[in-house]
Amino acid sequence: MMRRGTSSLDRMGLRSEVNEHVSPAAPGEFAVPRVGPIAVWPPVVLAPMAGVTNAPFRSLCREFGPGLYVSEMFTARGLVDGHLKTSRLAHFDPTETPRSIQLYGTEPDSIGRAVDLLVGGERSTMST
Repeated sequence: MMRRGTSSLDRMGLRSEVNEHVSPAAPGEFAVPRVGPIAVWPPVVLAPMAGVTNAPFRSLCREFGPGLYVSEMFTARGLVDGHLKTSRLAHFDPTETPRSIQLYGTEPDSIGRAVDLLVGGERSTMST
């Protein structure tokens, strides 16, 4: 049985002893976070976690609408060399926007070529 005046946070089970004294944010209390020209709203970013933030997991998170999707980290060299697993990691569903990647590499040439593939390829679009 819900008490009268119970907040939606209480009903959803999002209150605990740690945050029970914290009031919800007031409208306009937070500025929209920006990453370059991209406004991230809602201000929630799906954290990049190796072995976790793969395409199936991101599709489950879509219901909650993160403001920014982030892929698992993958290597520039794997993308440039056309490794199947790396190509799968670099794939995003068209509904995952805006999106970002974690690209790792130690060879500047490979990193540059990987960025060219991502920006110029079908996997990514850039808007300014």
